Amino acid sequence: MLKEIIAIIIIYGTIFSILYFAAIFLLKIYIIHKRKKHESNFLKTLSSSLKSQSIETLNEVINIYKGTFCIDTIDDSSTHFIQVCSLLRKFYVDLVNRTGATSNFSNLYDYSHKAEKTITNLIDECKKAFPYADLPSDERMLLLDINKMIENNELTNVNQKLKELSLTMQARDTEIRKTRQINIVSLTIAIIGIILTIFFGVISIILVFIK
Repeated sequence: MLKEIIAIIIIYGTIFSILYFAAIFLLKIYIIHKRKKHESNFLKTLSSSLKSQSIETLNEVINIYKGTFCIDTIDDSSTHFIQVCSLLRKFYVDLVNRTGATSNFSNLYDYSHKAEKTITNLIDECKKAFPYADLPSDERMLLLDINKMIENNELTNVNQKLKELSLTMQARDTEIRKTRQINIVSLTIAIIGIILTIFFGVISIILVFIK
């Protein structure tokens, strides 16, 4: 009787584990698919707007982003603004190669040339509005401080800031390495755990049916 109870517990535990990991996997796929769909809609809308020459400013691009990603407001310090800048660079690469959402520019040289110029200006505007957007906040703030010191001719303090930047980058690199090692170990343990759970679950089911 005790063995049967243990076997049932293991069986239900196995089923729960399988369903749990399957749910997480499907949720991750859904999130990735949703984000890619929003990005694709944004790039297509941006392409159509450039083709009709109805977009010129960064605010207009941000409005397209808010519409396709269903976002009400974008703060200059938010990750959404960084995403807008990243998508503009991606669009520029597609535009130069005539791929993705920009493939409809293939036979429109005049329009594509104007579009490249517009996107270049928008990317420059992004850099001015949010410089070093792709960097972590600590490194970004240090670089902004260094730029400000150079502009104000405070060169004596620049070396100190450069040392701080160097130490911050070293600490960031060490943190990334540790996180990578932890992720590898955690993933290995998780895979072994799933395999063992399934293995013992199958054994328990076999034993129940044999008895």
